[in-house]
Amino acid sequence: MLRFLFLIILIFSGSLAFAGNCKYMLKATFANAANKKIVLSGYYGIKLIPLDSVVVSASGKFHFLNKKYRAGFYNIKTANDGIDFIFNENECTEINFKGKKAGDEIEVKGGIDQKGLIELRKQKLTLRAALQDLVKKDTLLTDLTKSEIKRLIEEDAKKTGQVMSKYKGTLFVTTALLAMPEKIDSKTFTSYQQDTITYFKDHFFDNVDFSNEALCRTTLLPNLYMRYLSKYVQYDEQGFKNAIDLILNRAKANQLVYNLSLEYLMDLFQQAGPEIVFEYILETYYLENACDNVHVSSNVRKKIESWQVLSPGQDAPLLEKCISYEGDSIVPSDVFKKSNKSTLLFFWSTHCSFCKELMNMLEKSAVTHMQLVGINIDDDINEWKRSPFSKIKGIINLYSPGGWESPAARKYLVNKTPTIYLINSFGKIEKRNISLEDVYLVLNPKH
Repeated sequence: MLRFLFLIILIFSGSLAFAGNCKYMLKATFANAANKKIVLSGYYGIKLIPLDSVVVSASGKFHFLNKKYRAGFYNIKTANDGIDFIFNENECTEINFKGKKAGDEIEVKGGIDQKGLIELRKQKLTLRAALQDLVKKDTLLTDLTKSEIKRLIEEDAKKTGQVMSKYKGTLFVTTALLAMPEKIDSKTFTSYQQDTITYFKDHFFDNVDFSNEALCRTTLLPNLYMRYLSKYVQYDEQGFKNAIDLILNRAKANQLVYNLSLEYLMDLFQQAGPEIVFEYILETYYLENACDNVHVSSNVRKKIESWQVLSPGQDAPLLEKCISYEGDSIVPSDVFKKSNKSTLLFFWSTHCSFCKELMNMLEKSAVTHMQLVGINIDDDINEWKRSPFSKIKGIINLYSPGGWESPAARKYLVNKTPTIYLINSFGKIEKRNISLEDVYLVLNPKH
């Protein structure tokens, strides 16, 4: 809890240098919210973090003091109504809510960022209403209607450009421009031979200033990451890993930006998978860099704790009984203890091509300086028994009832095959998630 409070202070509150010139962060009038409680929250990526609360006076007036809050997107909310606003450190935001709801007619008296936001929002609402009216009158979309739609969109683009110029240099413009559809730079596009997908894959983040920590106090970065991952990344393990490397290496320009990016990607891949990509982020970026200030969900925290149990230097988790080819019950952990050699422990399945490659390597190695223990996690034991690899000499080959959901697979966080661990003669994990290239080096230490 204390660490989380420190995180809030770190994200939203500045030193005296960030105090700005304004006593109030927000001054507002909202007659329809008289005597109601209003909660102030700050955006940290897609998360809203409560920061303060006030009760609106009988006359509908309320304010939030500037507690050294930093520039960013914030939110005010009653029990059933709310609206986002932008706070500028050097200028008090003043809003008069004229309608029954916070999102109705709004008059902005102070706060250049907020003025820009409301101006653009009104423009977009006007465009939407005009387009809906056209489609309603002409559901068949005749050429005349299509021409008018095109004219309205072009006119809107021109007006948007005018708004961007009017509020140039503000956080509002920074976020608005990056949130718009990506554009091609003709100077860098010439070498791509009209391949827009590859172009945007390489240049998607060119205009993002990852050193600007104010971006953490908006929803922009998570939205950009999701757009990039869904539109320009190859949907396989390596494609996701490459994208993660690109994002997180750029995000290192600022520690808060890096922490937010890491949190979002860990939560995303923990929920949506693939599991192997989540574990790549966990091992390569979270555990390697000991990110204590990264606040992750409870589900991610549980995964981290399970993963840390399997860190090098930890005792290899005890394994339940497995079945030998002859049908005997064998406890693999007892096998580790009885040997004075290191153990190469690997989990495999019969339909895995990389497992076959591993088995061929082990069969040819005739290794004597360590013992080899293979645990099969096929759903059907007969699949394992029919495989020629289940009877290779020199390998203690076992079957774990329950397949991928077996206790053995769960304890060793097996989400792909082969999953390979090196356990030393003292029963401690020496290496985990070993590649086939590393297996060759382990089997042939002189090479």
